[in-house]
Amino acid sequence: MSPRIEDSVKELPDGGWAVGSMGLYKYARDEAPTPGALVCWTVGENDVYALYDQKSPCSQASAVAETHRIHLAGTSAATWRLGQIIIKVKAWQKDMELEADTIALVISKCPSVPVPQVLYNWVDTEWNRSFLIMKAIAGKDLNKMWPLLDHKGHTAIAETIAGYCKELARQKSDEIKSGTGRGVMEHFLSPEIPDDEPSWKPYLLGPQLPEPLQRHLKEQPKMDYSFAHCDLGPTNIIISEDGSQVNGVIDWESAGYYPDFWIATKPCVSAAFLLEGVGSTNTQDWRGCLTTALEKSGFQCDKRRFEAWQRACRVKEQ
Repeated sequence: MSPRIEDSVKELPDGGWAVGSMGLYKYARDEAPTPGALVCWTVGENDVYALYDQKSPCSQASAVAETHRIHLAGTSAATWRLGQIIIKVKAWQKDMELEADTIALVISKCPSVPVPQVLYNWVDTEWNRSFLIMKAIAGKDLNKMWPLLDHKGHTAIAETIAGYCKELARQKSDEIKSGTGRGVMEHFLSPEIPDDEPSWKPYLLGPQLPEPLQRHLKEQPKMDYSFAHCDLGPTNIIISEDGSQVNGVIDWESAGYYPDFWIATKPCVSAAFLLEGVGSTNTQDWRGCLTTALEKSGFQCDKRRFEAWQRACRVKEQ
């Protein structure tokens, strides 16, 4: 991928940022933004952000905005925080669901689930990536807050998240797909990516499944598909500073309609649900706490069905 995903946001000599082919600038509330902005947002009490189409401002950039980058996922995704806004850049390919569309779906269908406020999003087809600008959610992620909470607090957070899962799962489908009927990104349920595919390129699963998986599903009892976030690790849950409530759930890029067994099974098999850097705390604590809450809400961890699905994925198509 060129330029690299981590070079998607750069600092400009005049104090702004090059965000792909756009220019982003921050003003005080009493300042007038330079004319010609595509869109302006007032965030908080004092900050106004303006976005401009500058075609290729990266050629003028003085430095990569590394100090503002808060996440880098290999060659395919990176996230920056600039003041009170979040910029998320993701590798893109045709027919891929946009996270902004998923968030809009959740707002319309499951309004009690707290999601980020989307300010602007676009796709740069020349760069093969999407850009998503959101308002930062107040608070800290659960991974940081976990050591500060007691068992009662841990349980309350897990039960809140399980409640969100139950509300999301009321949205049903007859096949695995994204919210608007496209493929989903879930490598645990996908066949092995072909060796000739570039490492940055997202691999989409569904709605049309590979023939071995179709045969496998025909041999199983009828499977229900429910809408799920599918990435509820501790870094994707934002908690209030006092630990009393969930302020937001982030990273909806993998959300979609999945087999019901997957909702409570993924926390049992994915390392993304482990706590990191939490001192003496058991790294398994969130995984166990969430699984218990999900089971109380009617979801069941079923590793056997997952393993059977994976075996079907490994069968080569004839």
